[in-house]
Amino acid sequence: MTGSQASTEQRGGLGRPGVTSGLDYIEKFSWINYEYEYGLVFVTCAPGRKMLADFTHLQGMQMDAADSKDLVKRWVGELGPKRMADYEIEDWPNFNEFFIRKVKKDRRPIGGVGDDSVVVAPADCVINTIVDELTEQTPIPVKTVNRSGFDRDFHIWKI
Repeated sequence: MTGSQASTEQRGGLGRPGVTSGLDYIEKFSWINYEYEYGLVFVTCAPGRKMLADFTHLQGMQMDAADSKDLVKRWVGELGPKRMADYEIEDWPNFNEFFIRKVKKDRRPIGGVGDDSVVVAPADCVINTIVDELTEQTPIPVKTVNRSGFDRDFHIWKI
């Protein structure tokens, strides 16, 4: 088996990243802007910003397409019943709808409701920054944007 055949097989034969290999691609690309100062300039300024925006748009269109539903089946299979138990199971029409699947109401309860010292991530994620002295004014880097200014009434981060 050649290297390219092995790579495709590891991704389930569809030529798309799978559950176990998808993060590898993200990590490799993210190295450009997380570890290399000029990489951050590249992805936040022209022409790199436009290239990244075009790629993201095209990838989004591909994952909105009906044929991405096959990818959903593969991901659900790879995640397995234990990991999918937190989510409402639906007949997702495409991968993007699967990606934003709803968490069951009884799963992942928020502790410390009303306690201003508790911070809750709005999505499944990997935390890249831990801030010792977190305040409402503390900028928190999320990808290439610093977020701060939590809106207490609507629980929405303002960028």
